[in-house]
Amino acid sequence: MPEYTWDSLSTPIDEVHLNRLVDILDSATRVYSDEDLDRYGSPLVQALLLISRGVSAKLKAHLQALVLPTKEDHERVIGTGDSISARLLRHSTSVSAGQLRLLIPSLLFELCGNDEMQFVRNIGYGYASGFLPLLKTQLALGTPGDLKDHASDSTGRTEGTEQEAGAETGRTIHCDSSTTPAIENVVECEINPVTGQRRDMEASQNAPEMTMEEKEREAERLFVLFQRLQETGVIKVENPLVQAMREGRLE
Repeated sequence: MPEYTWDSLSTPIDEVHLNRLVDILDSATRVYSDEDLDRYGSPLVQALLLISRGVSAKLKAHLQALVLPTKEDHERVIGTGDSISARLLRHSTSVSAGQLRLLIPSLLFELCGNDEMQFVRNIGYGYASGFLPLLKTQLALGTPGDLKDHASDSTGRTEGTEQEAGAETGRTIHCDSSTTPAIENVVECEINPVTGQRRDMEASQNAPEMTMEEKEREAERLFVLFQRLQETGVIKVENPLVQAMREGRLE
């Protein structure tokens, strides 16, 4: 796949162009198989990645609203819905994903301001633990599209976002049904750090009671997943299982 630069895009980009490009990508993720999407959709994802690095803060915020997981996405486990972000996440982890295995997380990471905490908060540890080691390697190599040089001077945040966030290192979401992406919202609702789902939307009372063996197996799986993320050295946060035990949410 040829490498493009921002200078190679001669046509000025506006919201109409972004809407059209994302609509095409949305349709492609619905009708193409994983293998075909990797072949025909990779140039489009690369173009969106390139655009996200060169447009104004206003247009980047618009692209965030189109592509990042929304508040409705956070009402369920991230990646299990039918939104474009959920389908992109699933495609990126497919065994048939070649170029998209890197391009999709690169686009999402760019739209999260190249901020590991924002990235994890938007897509959950589950996906982030697989993406961040890959992105870290590519940052060192400077690909795709010279990620290394770009990451050093790009924040991807609009002025309004910075004013809302203040000194917060991460953001959750408002308790409403707006489709604004989580990165643009102030902290109000707690999000499960592993699944990316709002805690108040998690199944509880009506769910079948887990056996002790199932609880231990699930806790072990989550612990290993979290340790894998910690070992990358990309992000340093408290183990959510330890935090849950301290707060009495896990025995």
